Amino acid sequence: MRDIAVYGSWKEFAQVISDINKAAGREEWRIVAIADDDPKLWGKDWHGVPFVESWKWLEANKGKLAAHCCIGRTEIRKKICEKLAALGYDLPNIISPSATVSHLAKMGRGNLVCANVQIHPDVAIGDCNMFNVGTHVAHDVRVGSYCNVNSHVNLVEKCQVGDGAYLGAGCTVIKGAKIGAKAVVGANALVNRDIPAGETWVGVPAMQMKRRA
Repeated sequence: MRDIAVYGSWKEFAQVISDINKAAGREEWRIVAIADDDPKLWGKDWHGVPFVESWKWLEANKGKLAAHCCIGRTEIRKKICEKLAALGYDLPNIISPSATVSHLAKMGRGNLVCANVQIHPDVAIGDCNMFNVGTHVAHDVRVGSYCNVNSHVNLVEKCQVGDGAYLGAGCTVIKGAKIGAKAVVGANALVNRDIPAGETWVGVPAMQMKRRA
C-alpha cells in the first residue's frame, strides 16, 4: 500500500483511487490528506480523510508519500505540480482500472485518467493532465502537459493539444487539428481547424469567442 495526498478537487480523484483498490481486492493506495488553501476546512475531514494546511503540511511530509494535484484551472495546477516536484514528491499516474490505455502509448507523470477513458497506440501525453470520464484519445494524438480534458471529449487521430489547454465536456477535435497552448474549447464544440494559443472557441463548428467591449 502507498500513501498519497491530493491537492484540489479530491472527489474525482478519490473515485479513481476507490476503483483501483476495489479492482485489486486490496488497498493499493490510501489517501492520507486533502491539501487545501481554505482555512475554514483545516481540521475537518471528508469521509475520514483530513483537510490540511496545504504547503505547511506538504513541506513537513515531503519524502514520505506521493502527491497528486487535481485543480481544474490549468495554470494553477502547473504551478502546484512544479512546486510538488521541487519538494521531491513522487507524482504518479493514477489510472482507473476501467480505462483502456495502450501499452504503445507514452505518458509522463502526474496524470489522472478516469473511468472509461480510451487512449490508443502511439499517443504521446505529457505531465499532470486530467482526462475525465469517457474521453477518447485516438492513435497518434499529442497532448502536452497540465491540460484539462473534460468528460466525453473526442480527440480524433493525429490532433494536437498544447500545454495548459482546457477542453470542455463533449467537445470533438477533428483529425490533425491543433489546439494552441492555454486555449479554451467550449463544451460540445466541434473543432475543425487550428485554434491559436490563448484563444477561446465555442460552437459547432467552433469559432473564436469575441470579448465584449
